[in-house]
Amino acid sequence: MRKKRKLEANDIDINVDLDKGNDERLIVCKFEYFVGSLKDLVEYVLPLKKGHFTGKKTEKIYKIVLQLADMIKKDPFFLEMMSLVQNSLKLEYVKESEIPLLPEIKDPLLLKQVFTHRSYAYSTKSYNVSERDILKLHNERLEFLGDSYLNHAVTRLLFNAFPDAREGELSVMRSELVGNTKAEKISRLYGFDKRLLLSESAESDNVRSLKKIVADIFESYIGGLVLDSSNGERIAFHWISQLMAPDISLFQKKQKNFVELDKMAKQTLYNRIGREYHTDGQTRKKIEYIWIGGEGGNKDGYEYSCRIDGEEVGRGWGPNQKIAGIRSAMDALAKLPSENK
Repeated sequence: MRKKRKLEANDIDINVDLDKGNDERLIVCKFEYFVGSLKDLVEYVLPLKKGHFTGKKTEKIYKIVLQLADMIKKDPFFLEMMSLVQNSLKLEYVKESEIPLLPEIKDPLLLKQVFTHRSYAYSTKSYNVSERDILKLHNERLEFLGDSYLNHAVTRLLFNAFPDAREGELSVMRSELVGNTKAEKISRLYGFDKRLLLSESAESDNVRSLKKIVADIFESYIGGLVLDSSNGERIAFHWISQLMAPDISLFQKKQKNFVELDKMAKQTLYNRIGREYHTDGQTRKKIEYIWIGGEGGNKDGYEYSCRIDGEEVGRGWGPNQKIAGIRSAMDALAKLPSENK
């Protein structure tokens, strides 16, 4: 009797005869990928009006999408699968502008492997599938590769961003950027945790909610990107650099705080501006402290700009607005010509 199992990638249940080899699995994966892409296209195009398109090519595409949408409505099976498939690029709970667009893994088998936990691979394996073949079905090897590449990429980014930092300082920053807390956060932002394929027992054990498991998916995706094409490493590095840019920028702001806080900086700047720029018949230069970045709190803090008559002369970061303003005044003082000259 031929052994059959059920593939559930993207939550679509399809019976596959494993004895027929890789061809049928490839067809199933490609079909799942097609359904997901079609759903993305239909959901994007349908809300738009016909007059929105000006080119002949886009007008034709619009008509075809309308025909496809009509066909889907008339086919209960297709409609059901469209409702089940996960949108791989949908960013839930955050605005799309807050995180980079997810780079696409084009190889459907590789994409499926990224989101396959070992429990699922073993629970669905056929009698004629060897342990060696199982390694190609789940994501642990991809996670190993992605973890290594993530460390490499972050090391390069920090090395370039902090030319004067000691090895110990760089190591502390790197550990924060490559740790499970950061990786888990990224995975959840992209909805990776919801796409993970688990066995029924692993699902009942709530494995999907474990930090390490969710973090591993992010690293697996990096591994998948690296292997997906000849320029996969470049694509992965660019994506990682985008993801880490806000944190590295924050590290750079905090690095300035190693200088002891000068609580009299604002008064000193006021006195300097008064002496150097005030002349008879002219008003004193106007000094402003403007909040330009940061969302508050000890982690994100505040970034302030010190401006003289509307022109920025210094910037500063602080855990509260008062300190951020002082830091911006300190930065402005450091850039002003020395009083002794």
